[in-house]
Amino acid sequence: EDPEAIIAGIGSSIPFGNVRHELYDTVHWLDFRHAMAGAVGLLREHAVFAGLSTGAAHLAASWEAARDPGRLHLVLGADTGHRYAERVFTRHAEALDPAGLRPRTITSPADLRPPWSVMEWAGRAAPDAARTAEGDAPSPVPTVELLP
Repeated sequence: EDPEAIIAGIGSSIPFGNVRHELYDTVHWLDFRHAMAGAVGLLREHAVFAGLSTGAAHLAASWEAARDPGRLHLVLGADTGHRYAERVFTRHAEALDPAGLRPRTITSPADLRPPWSVMEWAGRAAPDAARTAEGDAPSPVPTVELLP
């Protein structure tokens, strides 16, 4: 349990029918302090005022990019920092240095441990806890073309 978990989109216990778990290669789980490090680091390094889910995504993608620099890494920033101005950005001096943070590699969701775990998901189906009501079909996968 993360006592400061205020990452609404990531920390939600609501199963979303539009998540296609089988499309993921790797999954990262981060606690509040690591997401905060990513959000504050993103603001410091790139002047992007984003929320905790974007900070978490940035930290995870930065680690992935360092691990595999030849691969394309894309971060979708789903939130702005306004919601977290008081709880995160006024506490910027408390933020961990992203450069020194590393995840713990796990092989099963049962092995999840704070502060940061990473697992090769390898196209697995959704875990039972993430399944939606019967009849909920995930959204179709859009075709994306990457331009040179």
